[in-house]
Amino acid sequence: MTTALNDFMTRTGLSDAKMAEQIGCDRSLVNKMRRGVVQPTLDRAAAIEEASDGAVPMKSWISRRDDHDSSFSGVETTASPGNASVHSPSGQEAAA
Repeated sequence: MTTALNDFMTRTGLSDAKMAEQIGCDRSLVNKMRRGVVQPTLDRAAAIEEASDGAVPMKSWISRRDDHDSSFSGVETTASPGNASVHSPSGQEAAA
């Protein structure tokens, strides 16, 4: 699965580490978002849009239910020892 983020980073030669630095996260999370394994939170999607000067708009992360298969695509999570949360599509955190 190709993503707008992957297309942008490939086209510009931007590394996972450099994008992670620009949007304030771990490079492994950038890699997962590039591959479409996880979806960013709304705040992270906004940071990506800003860092890419609009080349990767927030709306690029949204797909219609009938535009993709029924396989699950993960969402970005926030975890600490003994406490994990999942960012739901509404932007609210729910216990994982």
